[in-house]
Amino acid sequence: MNKEKETFETWNNIASVYEDKFMDLDLYNETYDHFCNTLTKQIAKILDVGCGPGNIIKYLISKNPDYDILGIDIAPNMIELAEKNNPSASFAVMDTRDIGKLE
Repeated sequence: MNKEKETFETWNNIASVYEDKFMDLDLYNETYDHFCNTLTKQIAKILDVGCGPGNIIKYLISKNPDYDILGIDIAPNMIELAEKNNPSASFAVMDTRDIGKLE
């Protein structure tokens, strides 16, 4: 197995553990607030690369439910959790090296 595939499978396998540990982490909320305050549109389009279980997206949506957010992650289990945690956002299993395929 190549190292990339092993890394991708590891993130997929630890998705629930990651969610349990980091879903409600508030250490960076001040940074996320600053990000939200710099946006000039009420309905801003946001791309979260490596979104994991959607912890950052959940916080952003709590600040403004009108954000149009797409989260991508290589791990299908992370995307499944992100969809569960953020039903109003959109998600896709995607390798960041393929980001150019987004419209």
